[in-house]
Amino acid sequence: MRRISVVVVWCQCLAATVSAQAPHQAPIRPDPATLASASPKLLDRLRLDAFAYFRFVNRPWTERVCEAFADVPNPPIVRLHGDAHVEQFAVTHDAWGLDDFDDSTRGPTFIDIVRYLASIDLATRQRGWQRDRDALWDRFFEGYRRGLVDPSYRAPEPDLVRELRSKAPVTRAAYLAWTDSVMQPMDQTTIKTVVTAMNALDGLVRSERPRLAQGYFTVVRAGWLRIGIGSSVTHKVLIRVQGPTSAPTDDVILEAKEITNLSGIRCLEDAATSSPARVIDGTRHPGRGSHTADPGGRRSREPLAGVVGIELGAFLSRGAPQRPAVVEGSR
Repeated sequence: MRRISVVVVWCQCLAATVSAQAPHQAPIRPDPATLASASPKLLDRLRLDAFAYFRFVNRPWTERVCEAFADVPNPPIVRLHGDAHVEQFAVTHDAWGLDDFDDSTRGPTFIDIVRYLASIDLATRQRGWQRDRDALWDRFFEGYRRGLVDPSYRAPEPDLVRELRSKAPVTRAAYLAWTDSVMQPMDQTTIKTVVTAMNALDGLVRSERPRLAQGYFTVVRAGWLRIGIGSSVTHKVLIRVQGPTSAPTDDVILEAKEITNLSGIRCLEDAATSSPARVIDGTRHPGRGSHTADPGGRRSREPLAGVVGIELGAFLSRGAPQRPAVVEGSR
């Protein structure tokens, strides 16, 4: 795929996203039912912040990209991230890289590439770094190619990672208290459904890890989670489970999330999958890559674009697990 073709399509989609007056392009709009479900606070943010709007319209954005590349014969079909942008870069105390594969499916490579290019452009516009945009794009493509050629290659740790890790860590007690505070009330019928789901998850995990502590997935507390932007109107549940022991100090937080309905997007394969559960530990998750809060300053921007390119390239070279998994190291 030639770089110029990808950039032209990115320009068309981005113009349609941020401007209702884009020439020859209808604006990219969210689904009316989805928009109707958004809170007044979120609606205000979408009106004021182009990047937030970009995150909110992932499905119609993907549909537009599919249309733009409809005449490309036999594009490579790979396992996609599905919502690749700069704020999907996450940092823990012992790992860093792309996060949030909730929209992962199989489809043509240009889906991830065009979306990530657009996120770089929006970030540089909002930060006043427009002169650096092309250099960032070049680093992204360079990293993407390297990840394709050598999926085992690991990029050097970016400055941003060191900066985020230097911050004072959140204590487990403080994090558990915070998760309790953001859990919204849930009726007993739904709580029973959560308990049933955790029992099923226990059986799945125990079939591969028979030494898992008894009662690990016993539900301590559960509630609706109503935060986020791209996932703000999807059903999300926070679940506090017992964890390794019955002591409350080592409880584990799980997030269960409704999978985005990607059916009907013609260039994607059937996206139907089981609902995944992610293991969350805020004491090991000091930050995400936000274009509005870059403690690494100018030093970290260019290398980070290449790093994400490597991540995406290596991801599609290696493929992805065909079913959800609970990763022990992320507890």
